[in-house]
Amino acid sequence: MKFPFYIAKRYLFSKSSNNAINIITIIAAIGVFAGAFSLFIVLSGFSGLREFSLAFANEFDPDLKVIPKTGKTITFSKNLEEEFAKIDGIANYSKTIEERVFLEYKEKTAWAFIKGVDERYQQVTVIDSSVDGTWFTSSEPQVVIGADISRKLNPGIFNYNRPMRLIVPKPGKGQVTNPADAFNQKSVVVSGIYNINSDLNDKYVFSNIAFAQSLLDLDKNTYSAIEVKLTAEADAEKVKAAILKLFGNSVEIRTRAQLNDVLYKMLNTENLA
Repeated sequence: MKFPFYIAKRYLFSKSSNNAINIITIIAAIGVFAGAFSLFIVLSGFSGLREFSLAFANEFDPDLKVIPKTGKTITFSKNLEEEFAKIDGIANYSKTIEERVFLEYKEKTAWAFIKGVDERYQQVTVIDSSVDGTWFTSSEPQVVIGADISRKLNPGIFNYNRPMRLIVPKPGKGQVTNPADAFNQKSVVVSGIYNINSDLNDKYVFSNIAFAQSLLDLDKNTYSAIEVKLTAEADAEKVKAAILKLFGNSVEIRTRAQLNDVLYKMLNTENLA
């Protein structure tokens, strides 16, 4: 290896009449180095973007989400829940309710989704770690709203003098003679504000599940989804099979990757590139 380096060194740094060739060679070498360094920076950026994006998904989305195959709700009876809790590989689970609502505070309004969650939700996700203020209680009409919703309405935190209103159409069919009878509405106090990303910050209003069921006129055992946290050693496919066996053909189960399919496709495309 010494001889080739000797020749290269002599060729590059010798004082010869071919000095222009030496200069061009040096410039080309610098260009190659700069290109390689730039590519390294870009690839490192993509790697950081992947970790940054997946951190948001891991913070908000569960390992598995059980949702109705048709319609908006599933029935999760006491007996069914007892069998569900016995499934090997499930570390914890949370019953949730989701529906679109209209928000009103003073003269300001906004659309969002109410997400009613039970007391186990904080063991399934870690969203409460992103909350300024406090997570709501299970006994009071309190909500946690996104940072973008807060900027739109500016309701403050624990403003009992001027609560925020949530309005939804009443379920059912038929004509309504009095427009006031067509909607359910409840007043709530904001107990905290979460900040995750721009999409989620403008989307969800979290409440306790009893409040959401009351607002939406839902039965006690009726939910929009069951969100599942798996144990570290769990086989996700086996857990999915056990859940499907329990519910029959009435539900479908989505993994975290399926809940964020656009994000995962984008990141996988970047990896291939």
